[in-house]
Amino acid sequence: QSDLAINGLRVMLQQKQKEEKAIKRAQQLEQEHHTSRSTHKKTKNSKNKNNNCNNEEQYSLSNEVGAWTAAIDACGKSGGIETAIRLFYSMPKFGVQPNTITCGCLTDCLL
Repeated sequence: QSDLAINGLRVMLQQKQKEEKAIKRAQQLEQEHHTSRSTHKKTKNSKNKNNNCNNEEQYSLSNEVGAWTAAIDACGKSGGIETAIRLFYSMPKFGVQPNTITCGCLTDCLL
């Protein structure tokens, strides 16, 4: 059961990567289209504005925290407590914040 939950999480993360790439491509095309329609005169300020993309928001799927929670719960209930804890602590690295249900599942695994 925990293997199935972890595989489901992997599939979801792969889907997330594909969707993120598609969104970035669409944004690049939109920016290129916008740039080609504007005048060809560019100032230093506009160049810096266009290249300053460090404040990007991380993309999140609608049910992503639920998939993480299910994987943590399945691992914990099947005896993989270390894996459940590792998954819990790796969530923020993937742009997902644990909710109260996630914390409750992890606590239940530890009892």
